[in-house]
Amino acid sequence: MSRSRSRSYLARGVVLCTVIAGLISALFQSSDENFVGHQSLSRTRPATSSTALRDSDPLRPFRAAVDVIDQIGDAYKLAEEQESMMKAIRVDLESAYKEDGGGFTFTPLASDLQFVDPFVHTEGRLLSDVYLAPQMAAIKGIADPESLKFKVKSIKVVAADFDPWGNATYPPRTDAPVAKRSAKYAIYATWETSCQGRFNITGPNGANLFEQKPFYMSGQDVFRVDERGQVSRLEMAIDQHPLAIAAHFSPFAQTFAPTLISKKEAGASANLDAATVLDQKVRDASGTQKTIAELMGNDDAPAPVIFLRHMG
Repeated sequence: MSRSRSRSYLARGVVLCTVIAGLISALFQSSDENFVGHQSLSRTRPATSSTALRDSDPLRPFRAAVDVIDQIGDAYKLAEEQESMMKAIRVDLESAYKEDGGGFTFTPLASDLQFVDPFVHTEGRLLSDVYLAPQMAAIKGIADPESLKFKVKSIKVVAADFDPWGNATYPPRTDAPVAKRSAKYAIYATWETSCQGRFNITGPNGANLFEQKPFYMSGQDVFRVDERGQVSRLEMAIDQHPLAIAAHFSPFAQTFAPTLISKKEAGASANLDAATVLDQKVRDASGTQKTIAELMGNDDAPAPVIFLRHMG
């Protein structure tokens, strides 16, 4: 990290020196041209118009140089702000389950934060905290503390209008209100959280009487930062089926019922030995073949499907 940062500062220094050298060269050239032009103009006729006086202003190159330097300074300030914001978000996310962590401690969230995920949209930081805190507590409740972790897979600065939701499995709600304030940039983070089960009971001869399945969840967040340098909007997407996530919190799902999962969404690498595949086709009461996912809300579904629906 220190080596890459040193190389970054060195590269910025080289660019800054090159810009300053070019400005100085242009400054002297422009000053000579203005001086010669001023002499030739004074020999022919006096420059009475304000435009002529402004064009012959010998300080104009200096002012242009100052403007360019100010722009460079503003760019560096923005880069420093973005780097600080990424660091704060990463620390807060990876400290989610720590005793002295949880919530967003270092990330500057706006008091009127707009939060949007696949299920709800809220306005106000307090409401988002009230919504998220019980979820984090529930995960900590079922997890083996030694194995519980939250990992930031990637994090980067993106454009203010960055939209990755076209490829998201379960994107933020589309009926959420539009952003109250425009953003000047955004931070895009992908993450995953996992743990081993806390409750496992072994019977005679090592037989598992109760085995809690490992928990895994992944997703992506976009933190949109306004002109005040605060996160004014937080959008979240998840990669797993909500029923598969909810099944981890049901004792029936751990003891008797399999995990609910979509094979299409899980991919070929997923272990489906102990899973009820949601896109598996079964026959409803009329004899029509439908997927389990389609039948979850249908009272005419076969008894096992109705059991799975009420299980979680």
